Amino acid sequence: MIDFPNHVERISFGFSWKGRGEWLGDGWKHQANYINGANVIFLNSWKGGWHVARYVFALPNEDVAVFSFKVSGVHNREGNIAIEFFGHFKISESEIGNAVFYDVEREAMVFYKRGYYFAVGGDRPVNEYSCFRMDRWNSFGLRWKIRGGRGNRYAIGDVGGYLKWDLGKLSGREGEVTVYVCCGETDDDAIFLLNEKAKEPVKKHLEEAINEGNNFTSRSRIDGIGVARSLLAMRLLCDGGGGIIAAPEFDPKLQHSGGYRYVWGRDATFIAYAFDIAGYHELSRKFYIWCSGLKKKGGLLLQRYCCDGRLASQWGDVQLDETGTVLWGLRKHIEMTEDYDLLSALSPMVEEMAEGLARAVDDRGLLAPCFDLWEERRGVHAYSTAAVYAGLESAAKMMEELGSGERGEAWREAARKLKESFDQFFWNGEHYVRALSANGLKPDPTPDSSLLGLAVPYMFVEPASTKMRATAEWLERELKRREGVFRYKKDKYFGGNFWTVATLWLALYKAELGRREEAEELAEWCLAHSKLGLIPEQVHRKKGKPLSATPLGWSHAFYVMLMKRLEGGSLWMRS
Repeated sequence: MIDFPNHVERISFGFSWKGRGEWLGDGWKHQANYINGANVIFLNSWKGGWHVARYVFALPNEDVAVFSFKVSGVHNREGNIAIEFFGHFKISESEIGNAVFYDVEREAMVFYKRGYYFAVGGDRPVNEYSCFRMDRWNSFGLRWKIRGGRGNRYAIGDVGGYLKWDLGKLSGREGEVTVYVCCGETDDDAIFLLNEKAKEPVKKHLEEAINEGNNFTSRSRIDGIGVARSLLAMRLLCDGGGGIIAAPEFDPKLQHSGGYRYVWGRDATFIAYAFDIAGYHELSRKFYIWCSGLKKKGGLLLQRYCCDGRLASQWGDVQLDETGTVLWGLRKHIEMTEDYDLLSALSPMVEEMAEGLARAVDDRGLLAPCFDLWEERRGVHAYSTAAVYAGLESAAKMMEELGSGERGEAWREAARKLKESFDQFFWNGEHYVRALSANGLKPDPTPDSSLLGLAVPYMFVEPASTKMRATAEWLERELKRREGVFRYKKDKYFGGNFWTVATLWLALYKAELGRREEAEELAEWCLAHSKLGLIPEQVHRKKGKPLSATPLGWSHAFYVMLMKRLEGGSLWMRS
């Protein structure tokens, strides 16, 4: 599973010259780039006349991480140099019960606990090693007491480990070492994998990683700057079992957020849809099959899940838009693939979800109060209404395709009620409002970018209609500053910043109206404020720097959709 558990607290590398060592961090000038079309990072570091170049990547379909170093002196610097490794593993996300040992014969350091083993070694002889407890040593302020290159061979508890590879006197030549971190179910498995990989040229491994990435991206049906990186980033969020997490975890202790390494039906469906329009139907198919095994509440998806399908931590009520979005996405998948065997297999899920959504629509054509898509407020939400409408219509259409159209009549009736009553409750005479209060149905006039969802992707309101144009123009006036767009007015999350999802949402709407240049400017702003082409959740409103979860799969999905629309492709379903 790519979500739980995490095992590595920190891996750092150091540089030593004439016995004086320092970490390759602060004080060094760094330049990092992805190799085009692959999940391979090439990182250059400079300081004091030294140049350290490294490739960082994982071997395709193997539990191996590779760190390949090449060191040179810019001005023929002389002296013995070395590359150092420091590892701090908290296996299963705990400092309790960990252990580490160094195998002298096989030159491998192994961090382990129960069924998890991580072997670390290189493609040249180890010159120094030490195993230690983290509560007894300051890993970044001291060097460990190593006598003759040999330190402790064992440690238990909250443990760390140190390795050093001497590259000798360079004197105008380059020194090289490649470090491998290999995983296995036993120590022998992990060490065997390490030794096998260390025997092979690192050039072979690098070519495998680059070729695998290039083969993947070459299948894309969409061109455009940033599309390949978006597809590669989204694929890294896909678990082998079908779940698609929102983003890599940057806040595991939940100090600033509720965590991001979970599967939300909404985010994952948008990612699956982006894969579908780009031609990667196999990834989307796995996701919808995965959805069929999830625990639901009255047919409705719960807030979020772990990749194994179990319920993740929750802090709010059901978000009706998630269930509607999954049904919308599944219909789009079936339309593109004509995989009616899949639809037949998933028809019980379709019925269960559609029944749950239909029960949430009352006789007035209003949804039952629920949490909004931002997971902050309970009420009757405009965006949720559009998503539920799209889900009900999609479910009815899928039943027709299976020859059971009568089964979806009640769902279509519920959808009709939502649409017919919408303006009565959500139009205030100037623009649509984002929500009605759970008690009393008081309109909430706060400008909120999610109102763009009425038009794209759900086509609940015609994008070019007078009311939708008025709403979008109001949102742009209130939320757009320079090219960045706030999520909603007076947003307090992380202090209130520009959201790339909101910015790309506005771009999608403008593209739908044929305002290509404006849409491109918004997309370019998102890429310009990304790091290595990875689109963040937020951009700091003053500093202009990426903030919060990076990459955010939802943002990359919207970016891919936008590039498809700008190519002239049809995206949305008009019910």
